[in-house]
Amino acid sequence: MEFFTIKDLEKISGIKAHTIRIWEKRYQLIEPERLDNNRRVYSELEFKRFMKISALYKMGYKPSRIRDLGPDDIQNILTEDNENIFIEHMIDELKSFNLLEIEKLIYNIIDRPNLEQAYFEFIVPLLTQVGKMWSVDQLNILHEHLLSATIKNALTHRSQKHRVNTSAENYSKKLILFLPESERHEIPLLFAYTILKEENFQIFYFGSDTPDNSLVQMKELNPDALVTFFVNFKNDNVNESYLKTLHNLLPDTFIFHNIHVKATELVNNKYNKTLTNVSEIKFCLR
Repeated sequence: MEFFTIKDLEKISGIKAHTIRIWEKRYQLIEPERLDNNRRVYSELEFKRFMKISALYKMGYKPSRIRDLGPDDIQNILTEDNENIFIEHMIDELKSFNLLEIEKLIYNIIDRPNLEQAYFEFIVPLLTQVGKMWSVDQLNILHEHLLSATIKNALTHRSQKHRVNTSAENYSKKLILFLPESERHEIPLLFAYTILKEENFQIFYFGSDTPDNSLVQMKELNPDALVTFFVNFKNDNVNESYLKTLHNLLPDTFIFHNIHVKATELVNNKYNKTLTNVSEIKFCLR
């Protein structure tokens, strides 16, 4: 049988161990077990119950109110369109390597009309949760790789279905999408590519791990914008130095990225743009 410690629950949910203990003692919301060495742990059934309770708590429900809800009430509140139920379902299917169900769930999310909303409401929280589960040894590298590959395939499938209208106004704008050298987490870039392709931009997609010595060649394309993401942990100076290199290379080109800069040179540069959503790109390029 699989067990979770209170530290596991804290790490996965973000809810402090002290709060979880109060839920146990004062409200009897979850019930730990004791192993032979008297260690307090939580069964997988209790873990699933805890995740639903924590979802309700984050939605604004007080513990005293949650205590009075029956299983059907909780299930009705956490509808199937709720990200917490989606995540719970996905993790169950990942654990059993149920490929057909994993693909069905991911493709259904990626095929939604508003991809940007679906991505941030479902895909990003799912990836975050899988990372947390991996960190406490409840999922392994194969689960993470399978999920990432399925998301990439779904995004690629969606983007391939769209035929760019070369007579559209946006097609006059050239965009370069790439990840810096040593950056290999391609999902955010593929997501941006899919959104921008559907907006009929002319996109040069160079993918992940783009060598530093190839950056100068981008100048030959005379792009209107570069889009890149920093995912691997690096200090601010390294990332900002990289952005300064890009701006020096292409001083009149918009550079969109995902970090909050501190250097005055970048803060005051009108072509330096920190993205909060991909849709901002089309408004800047009008």
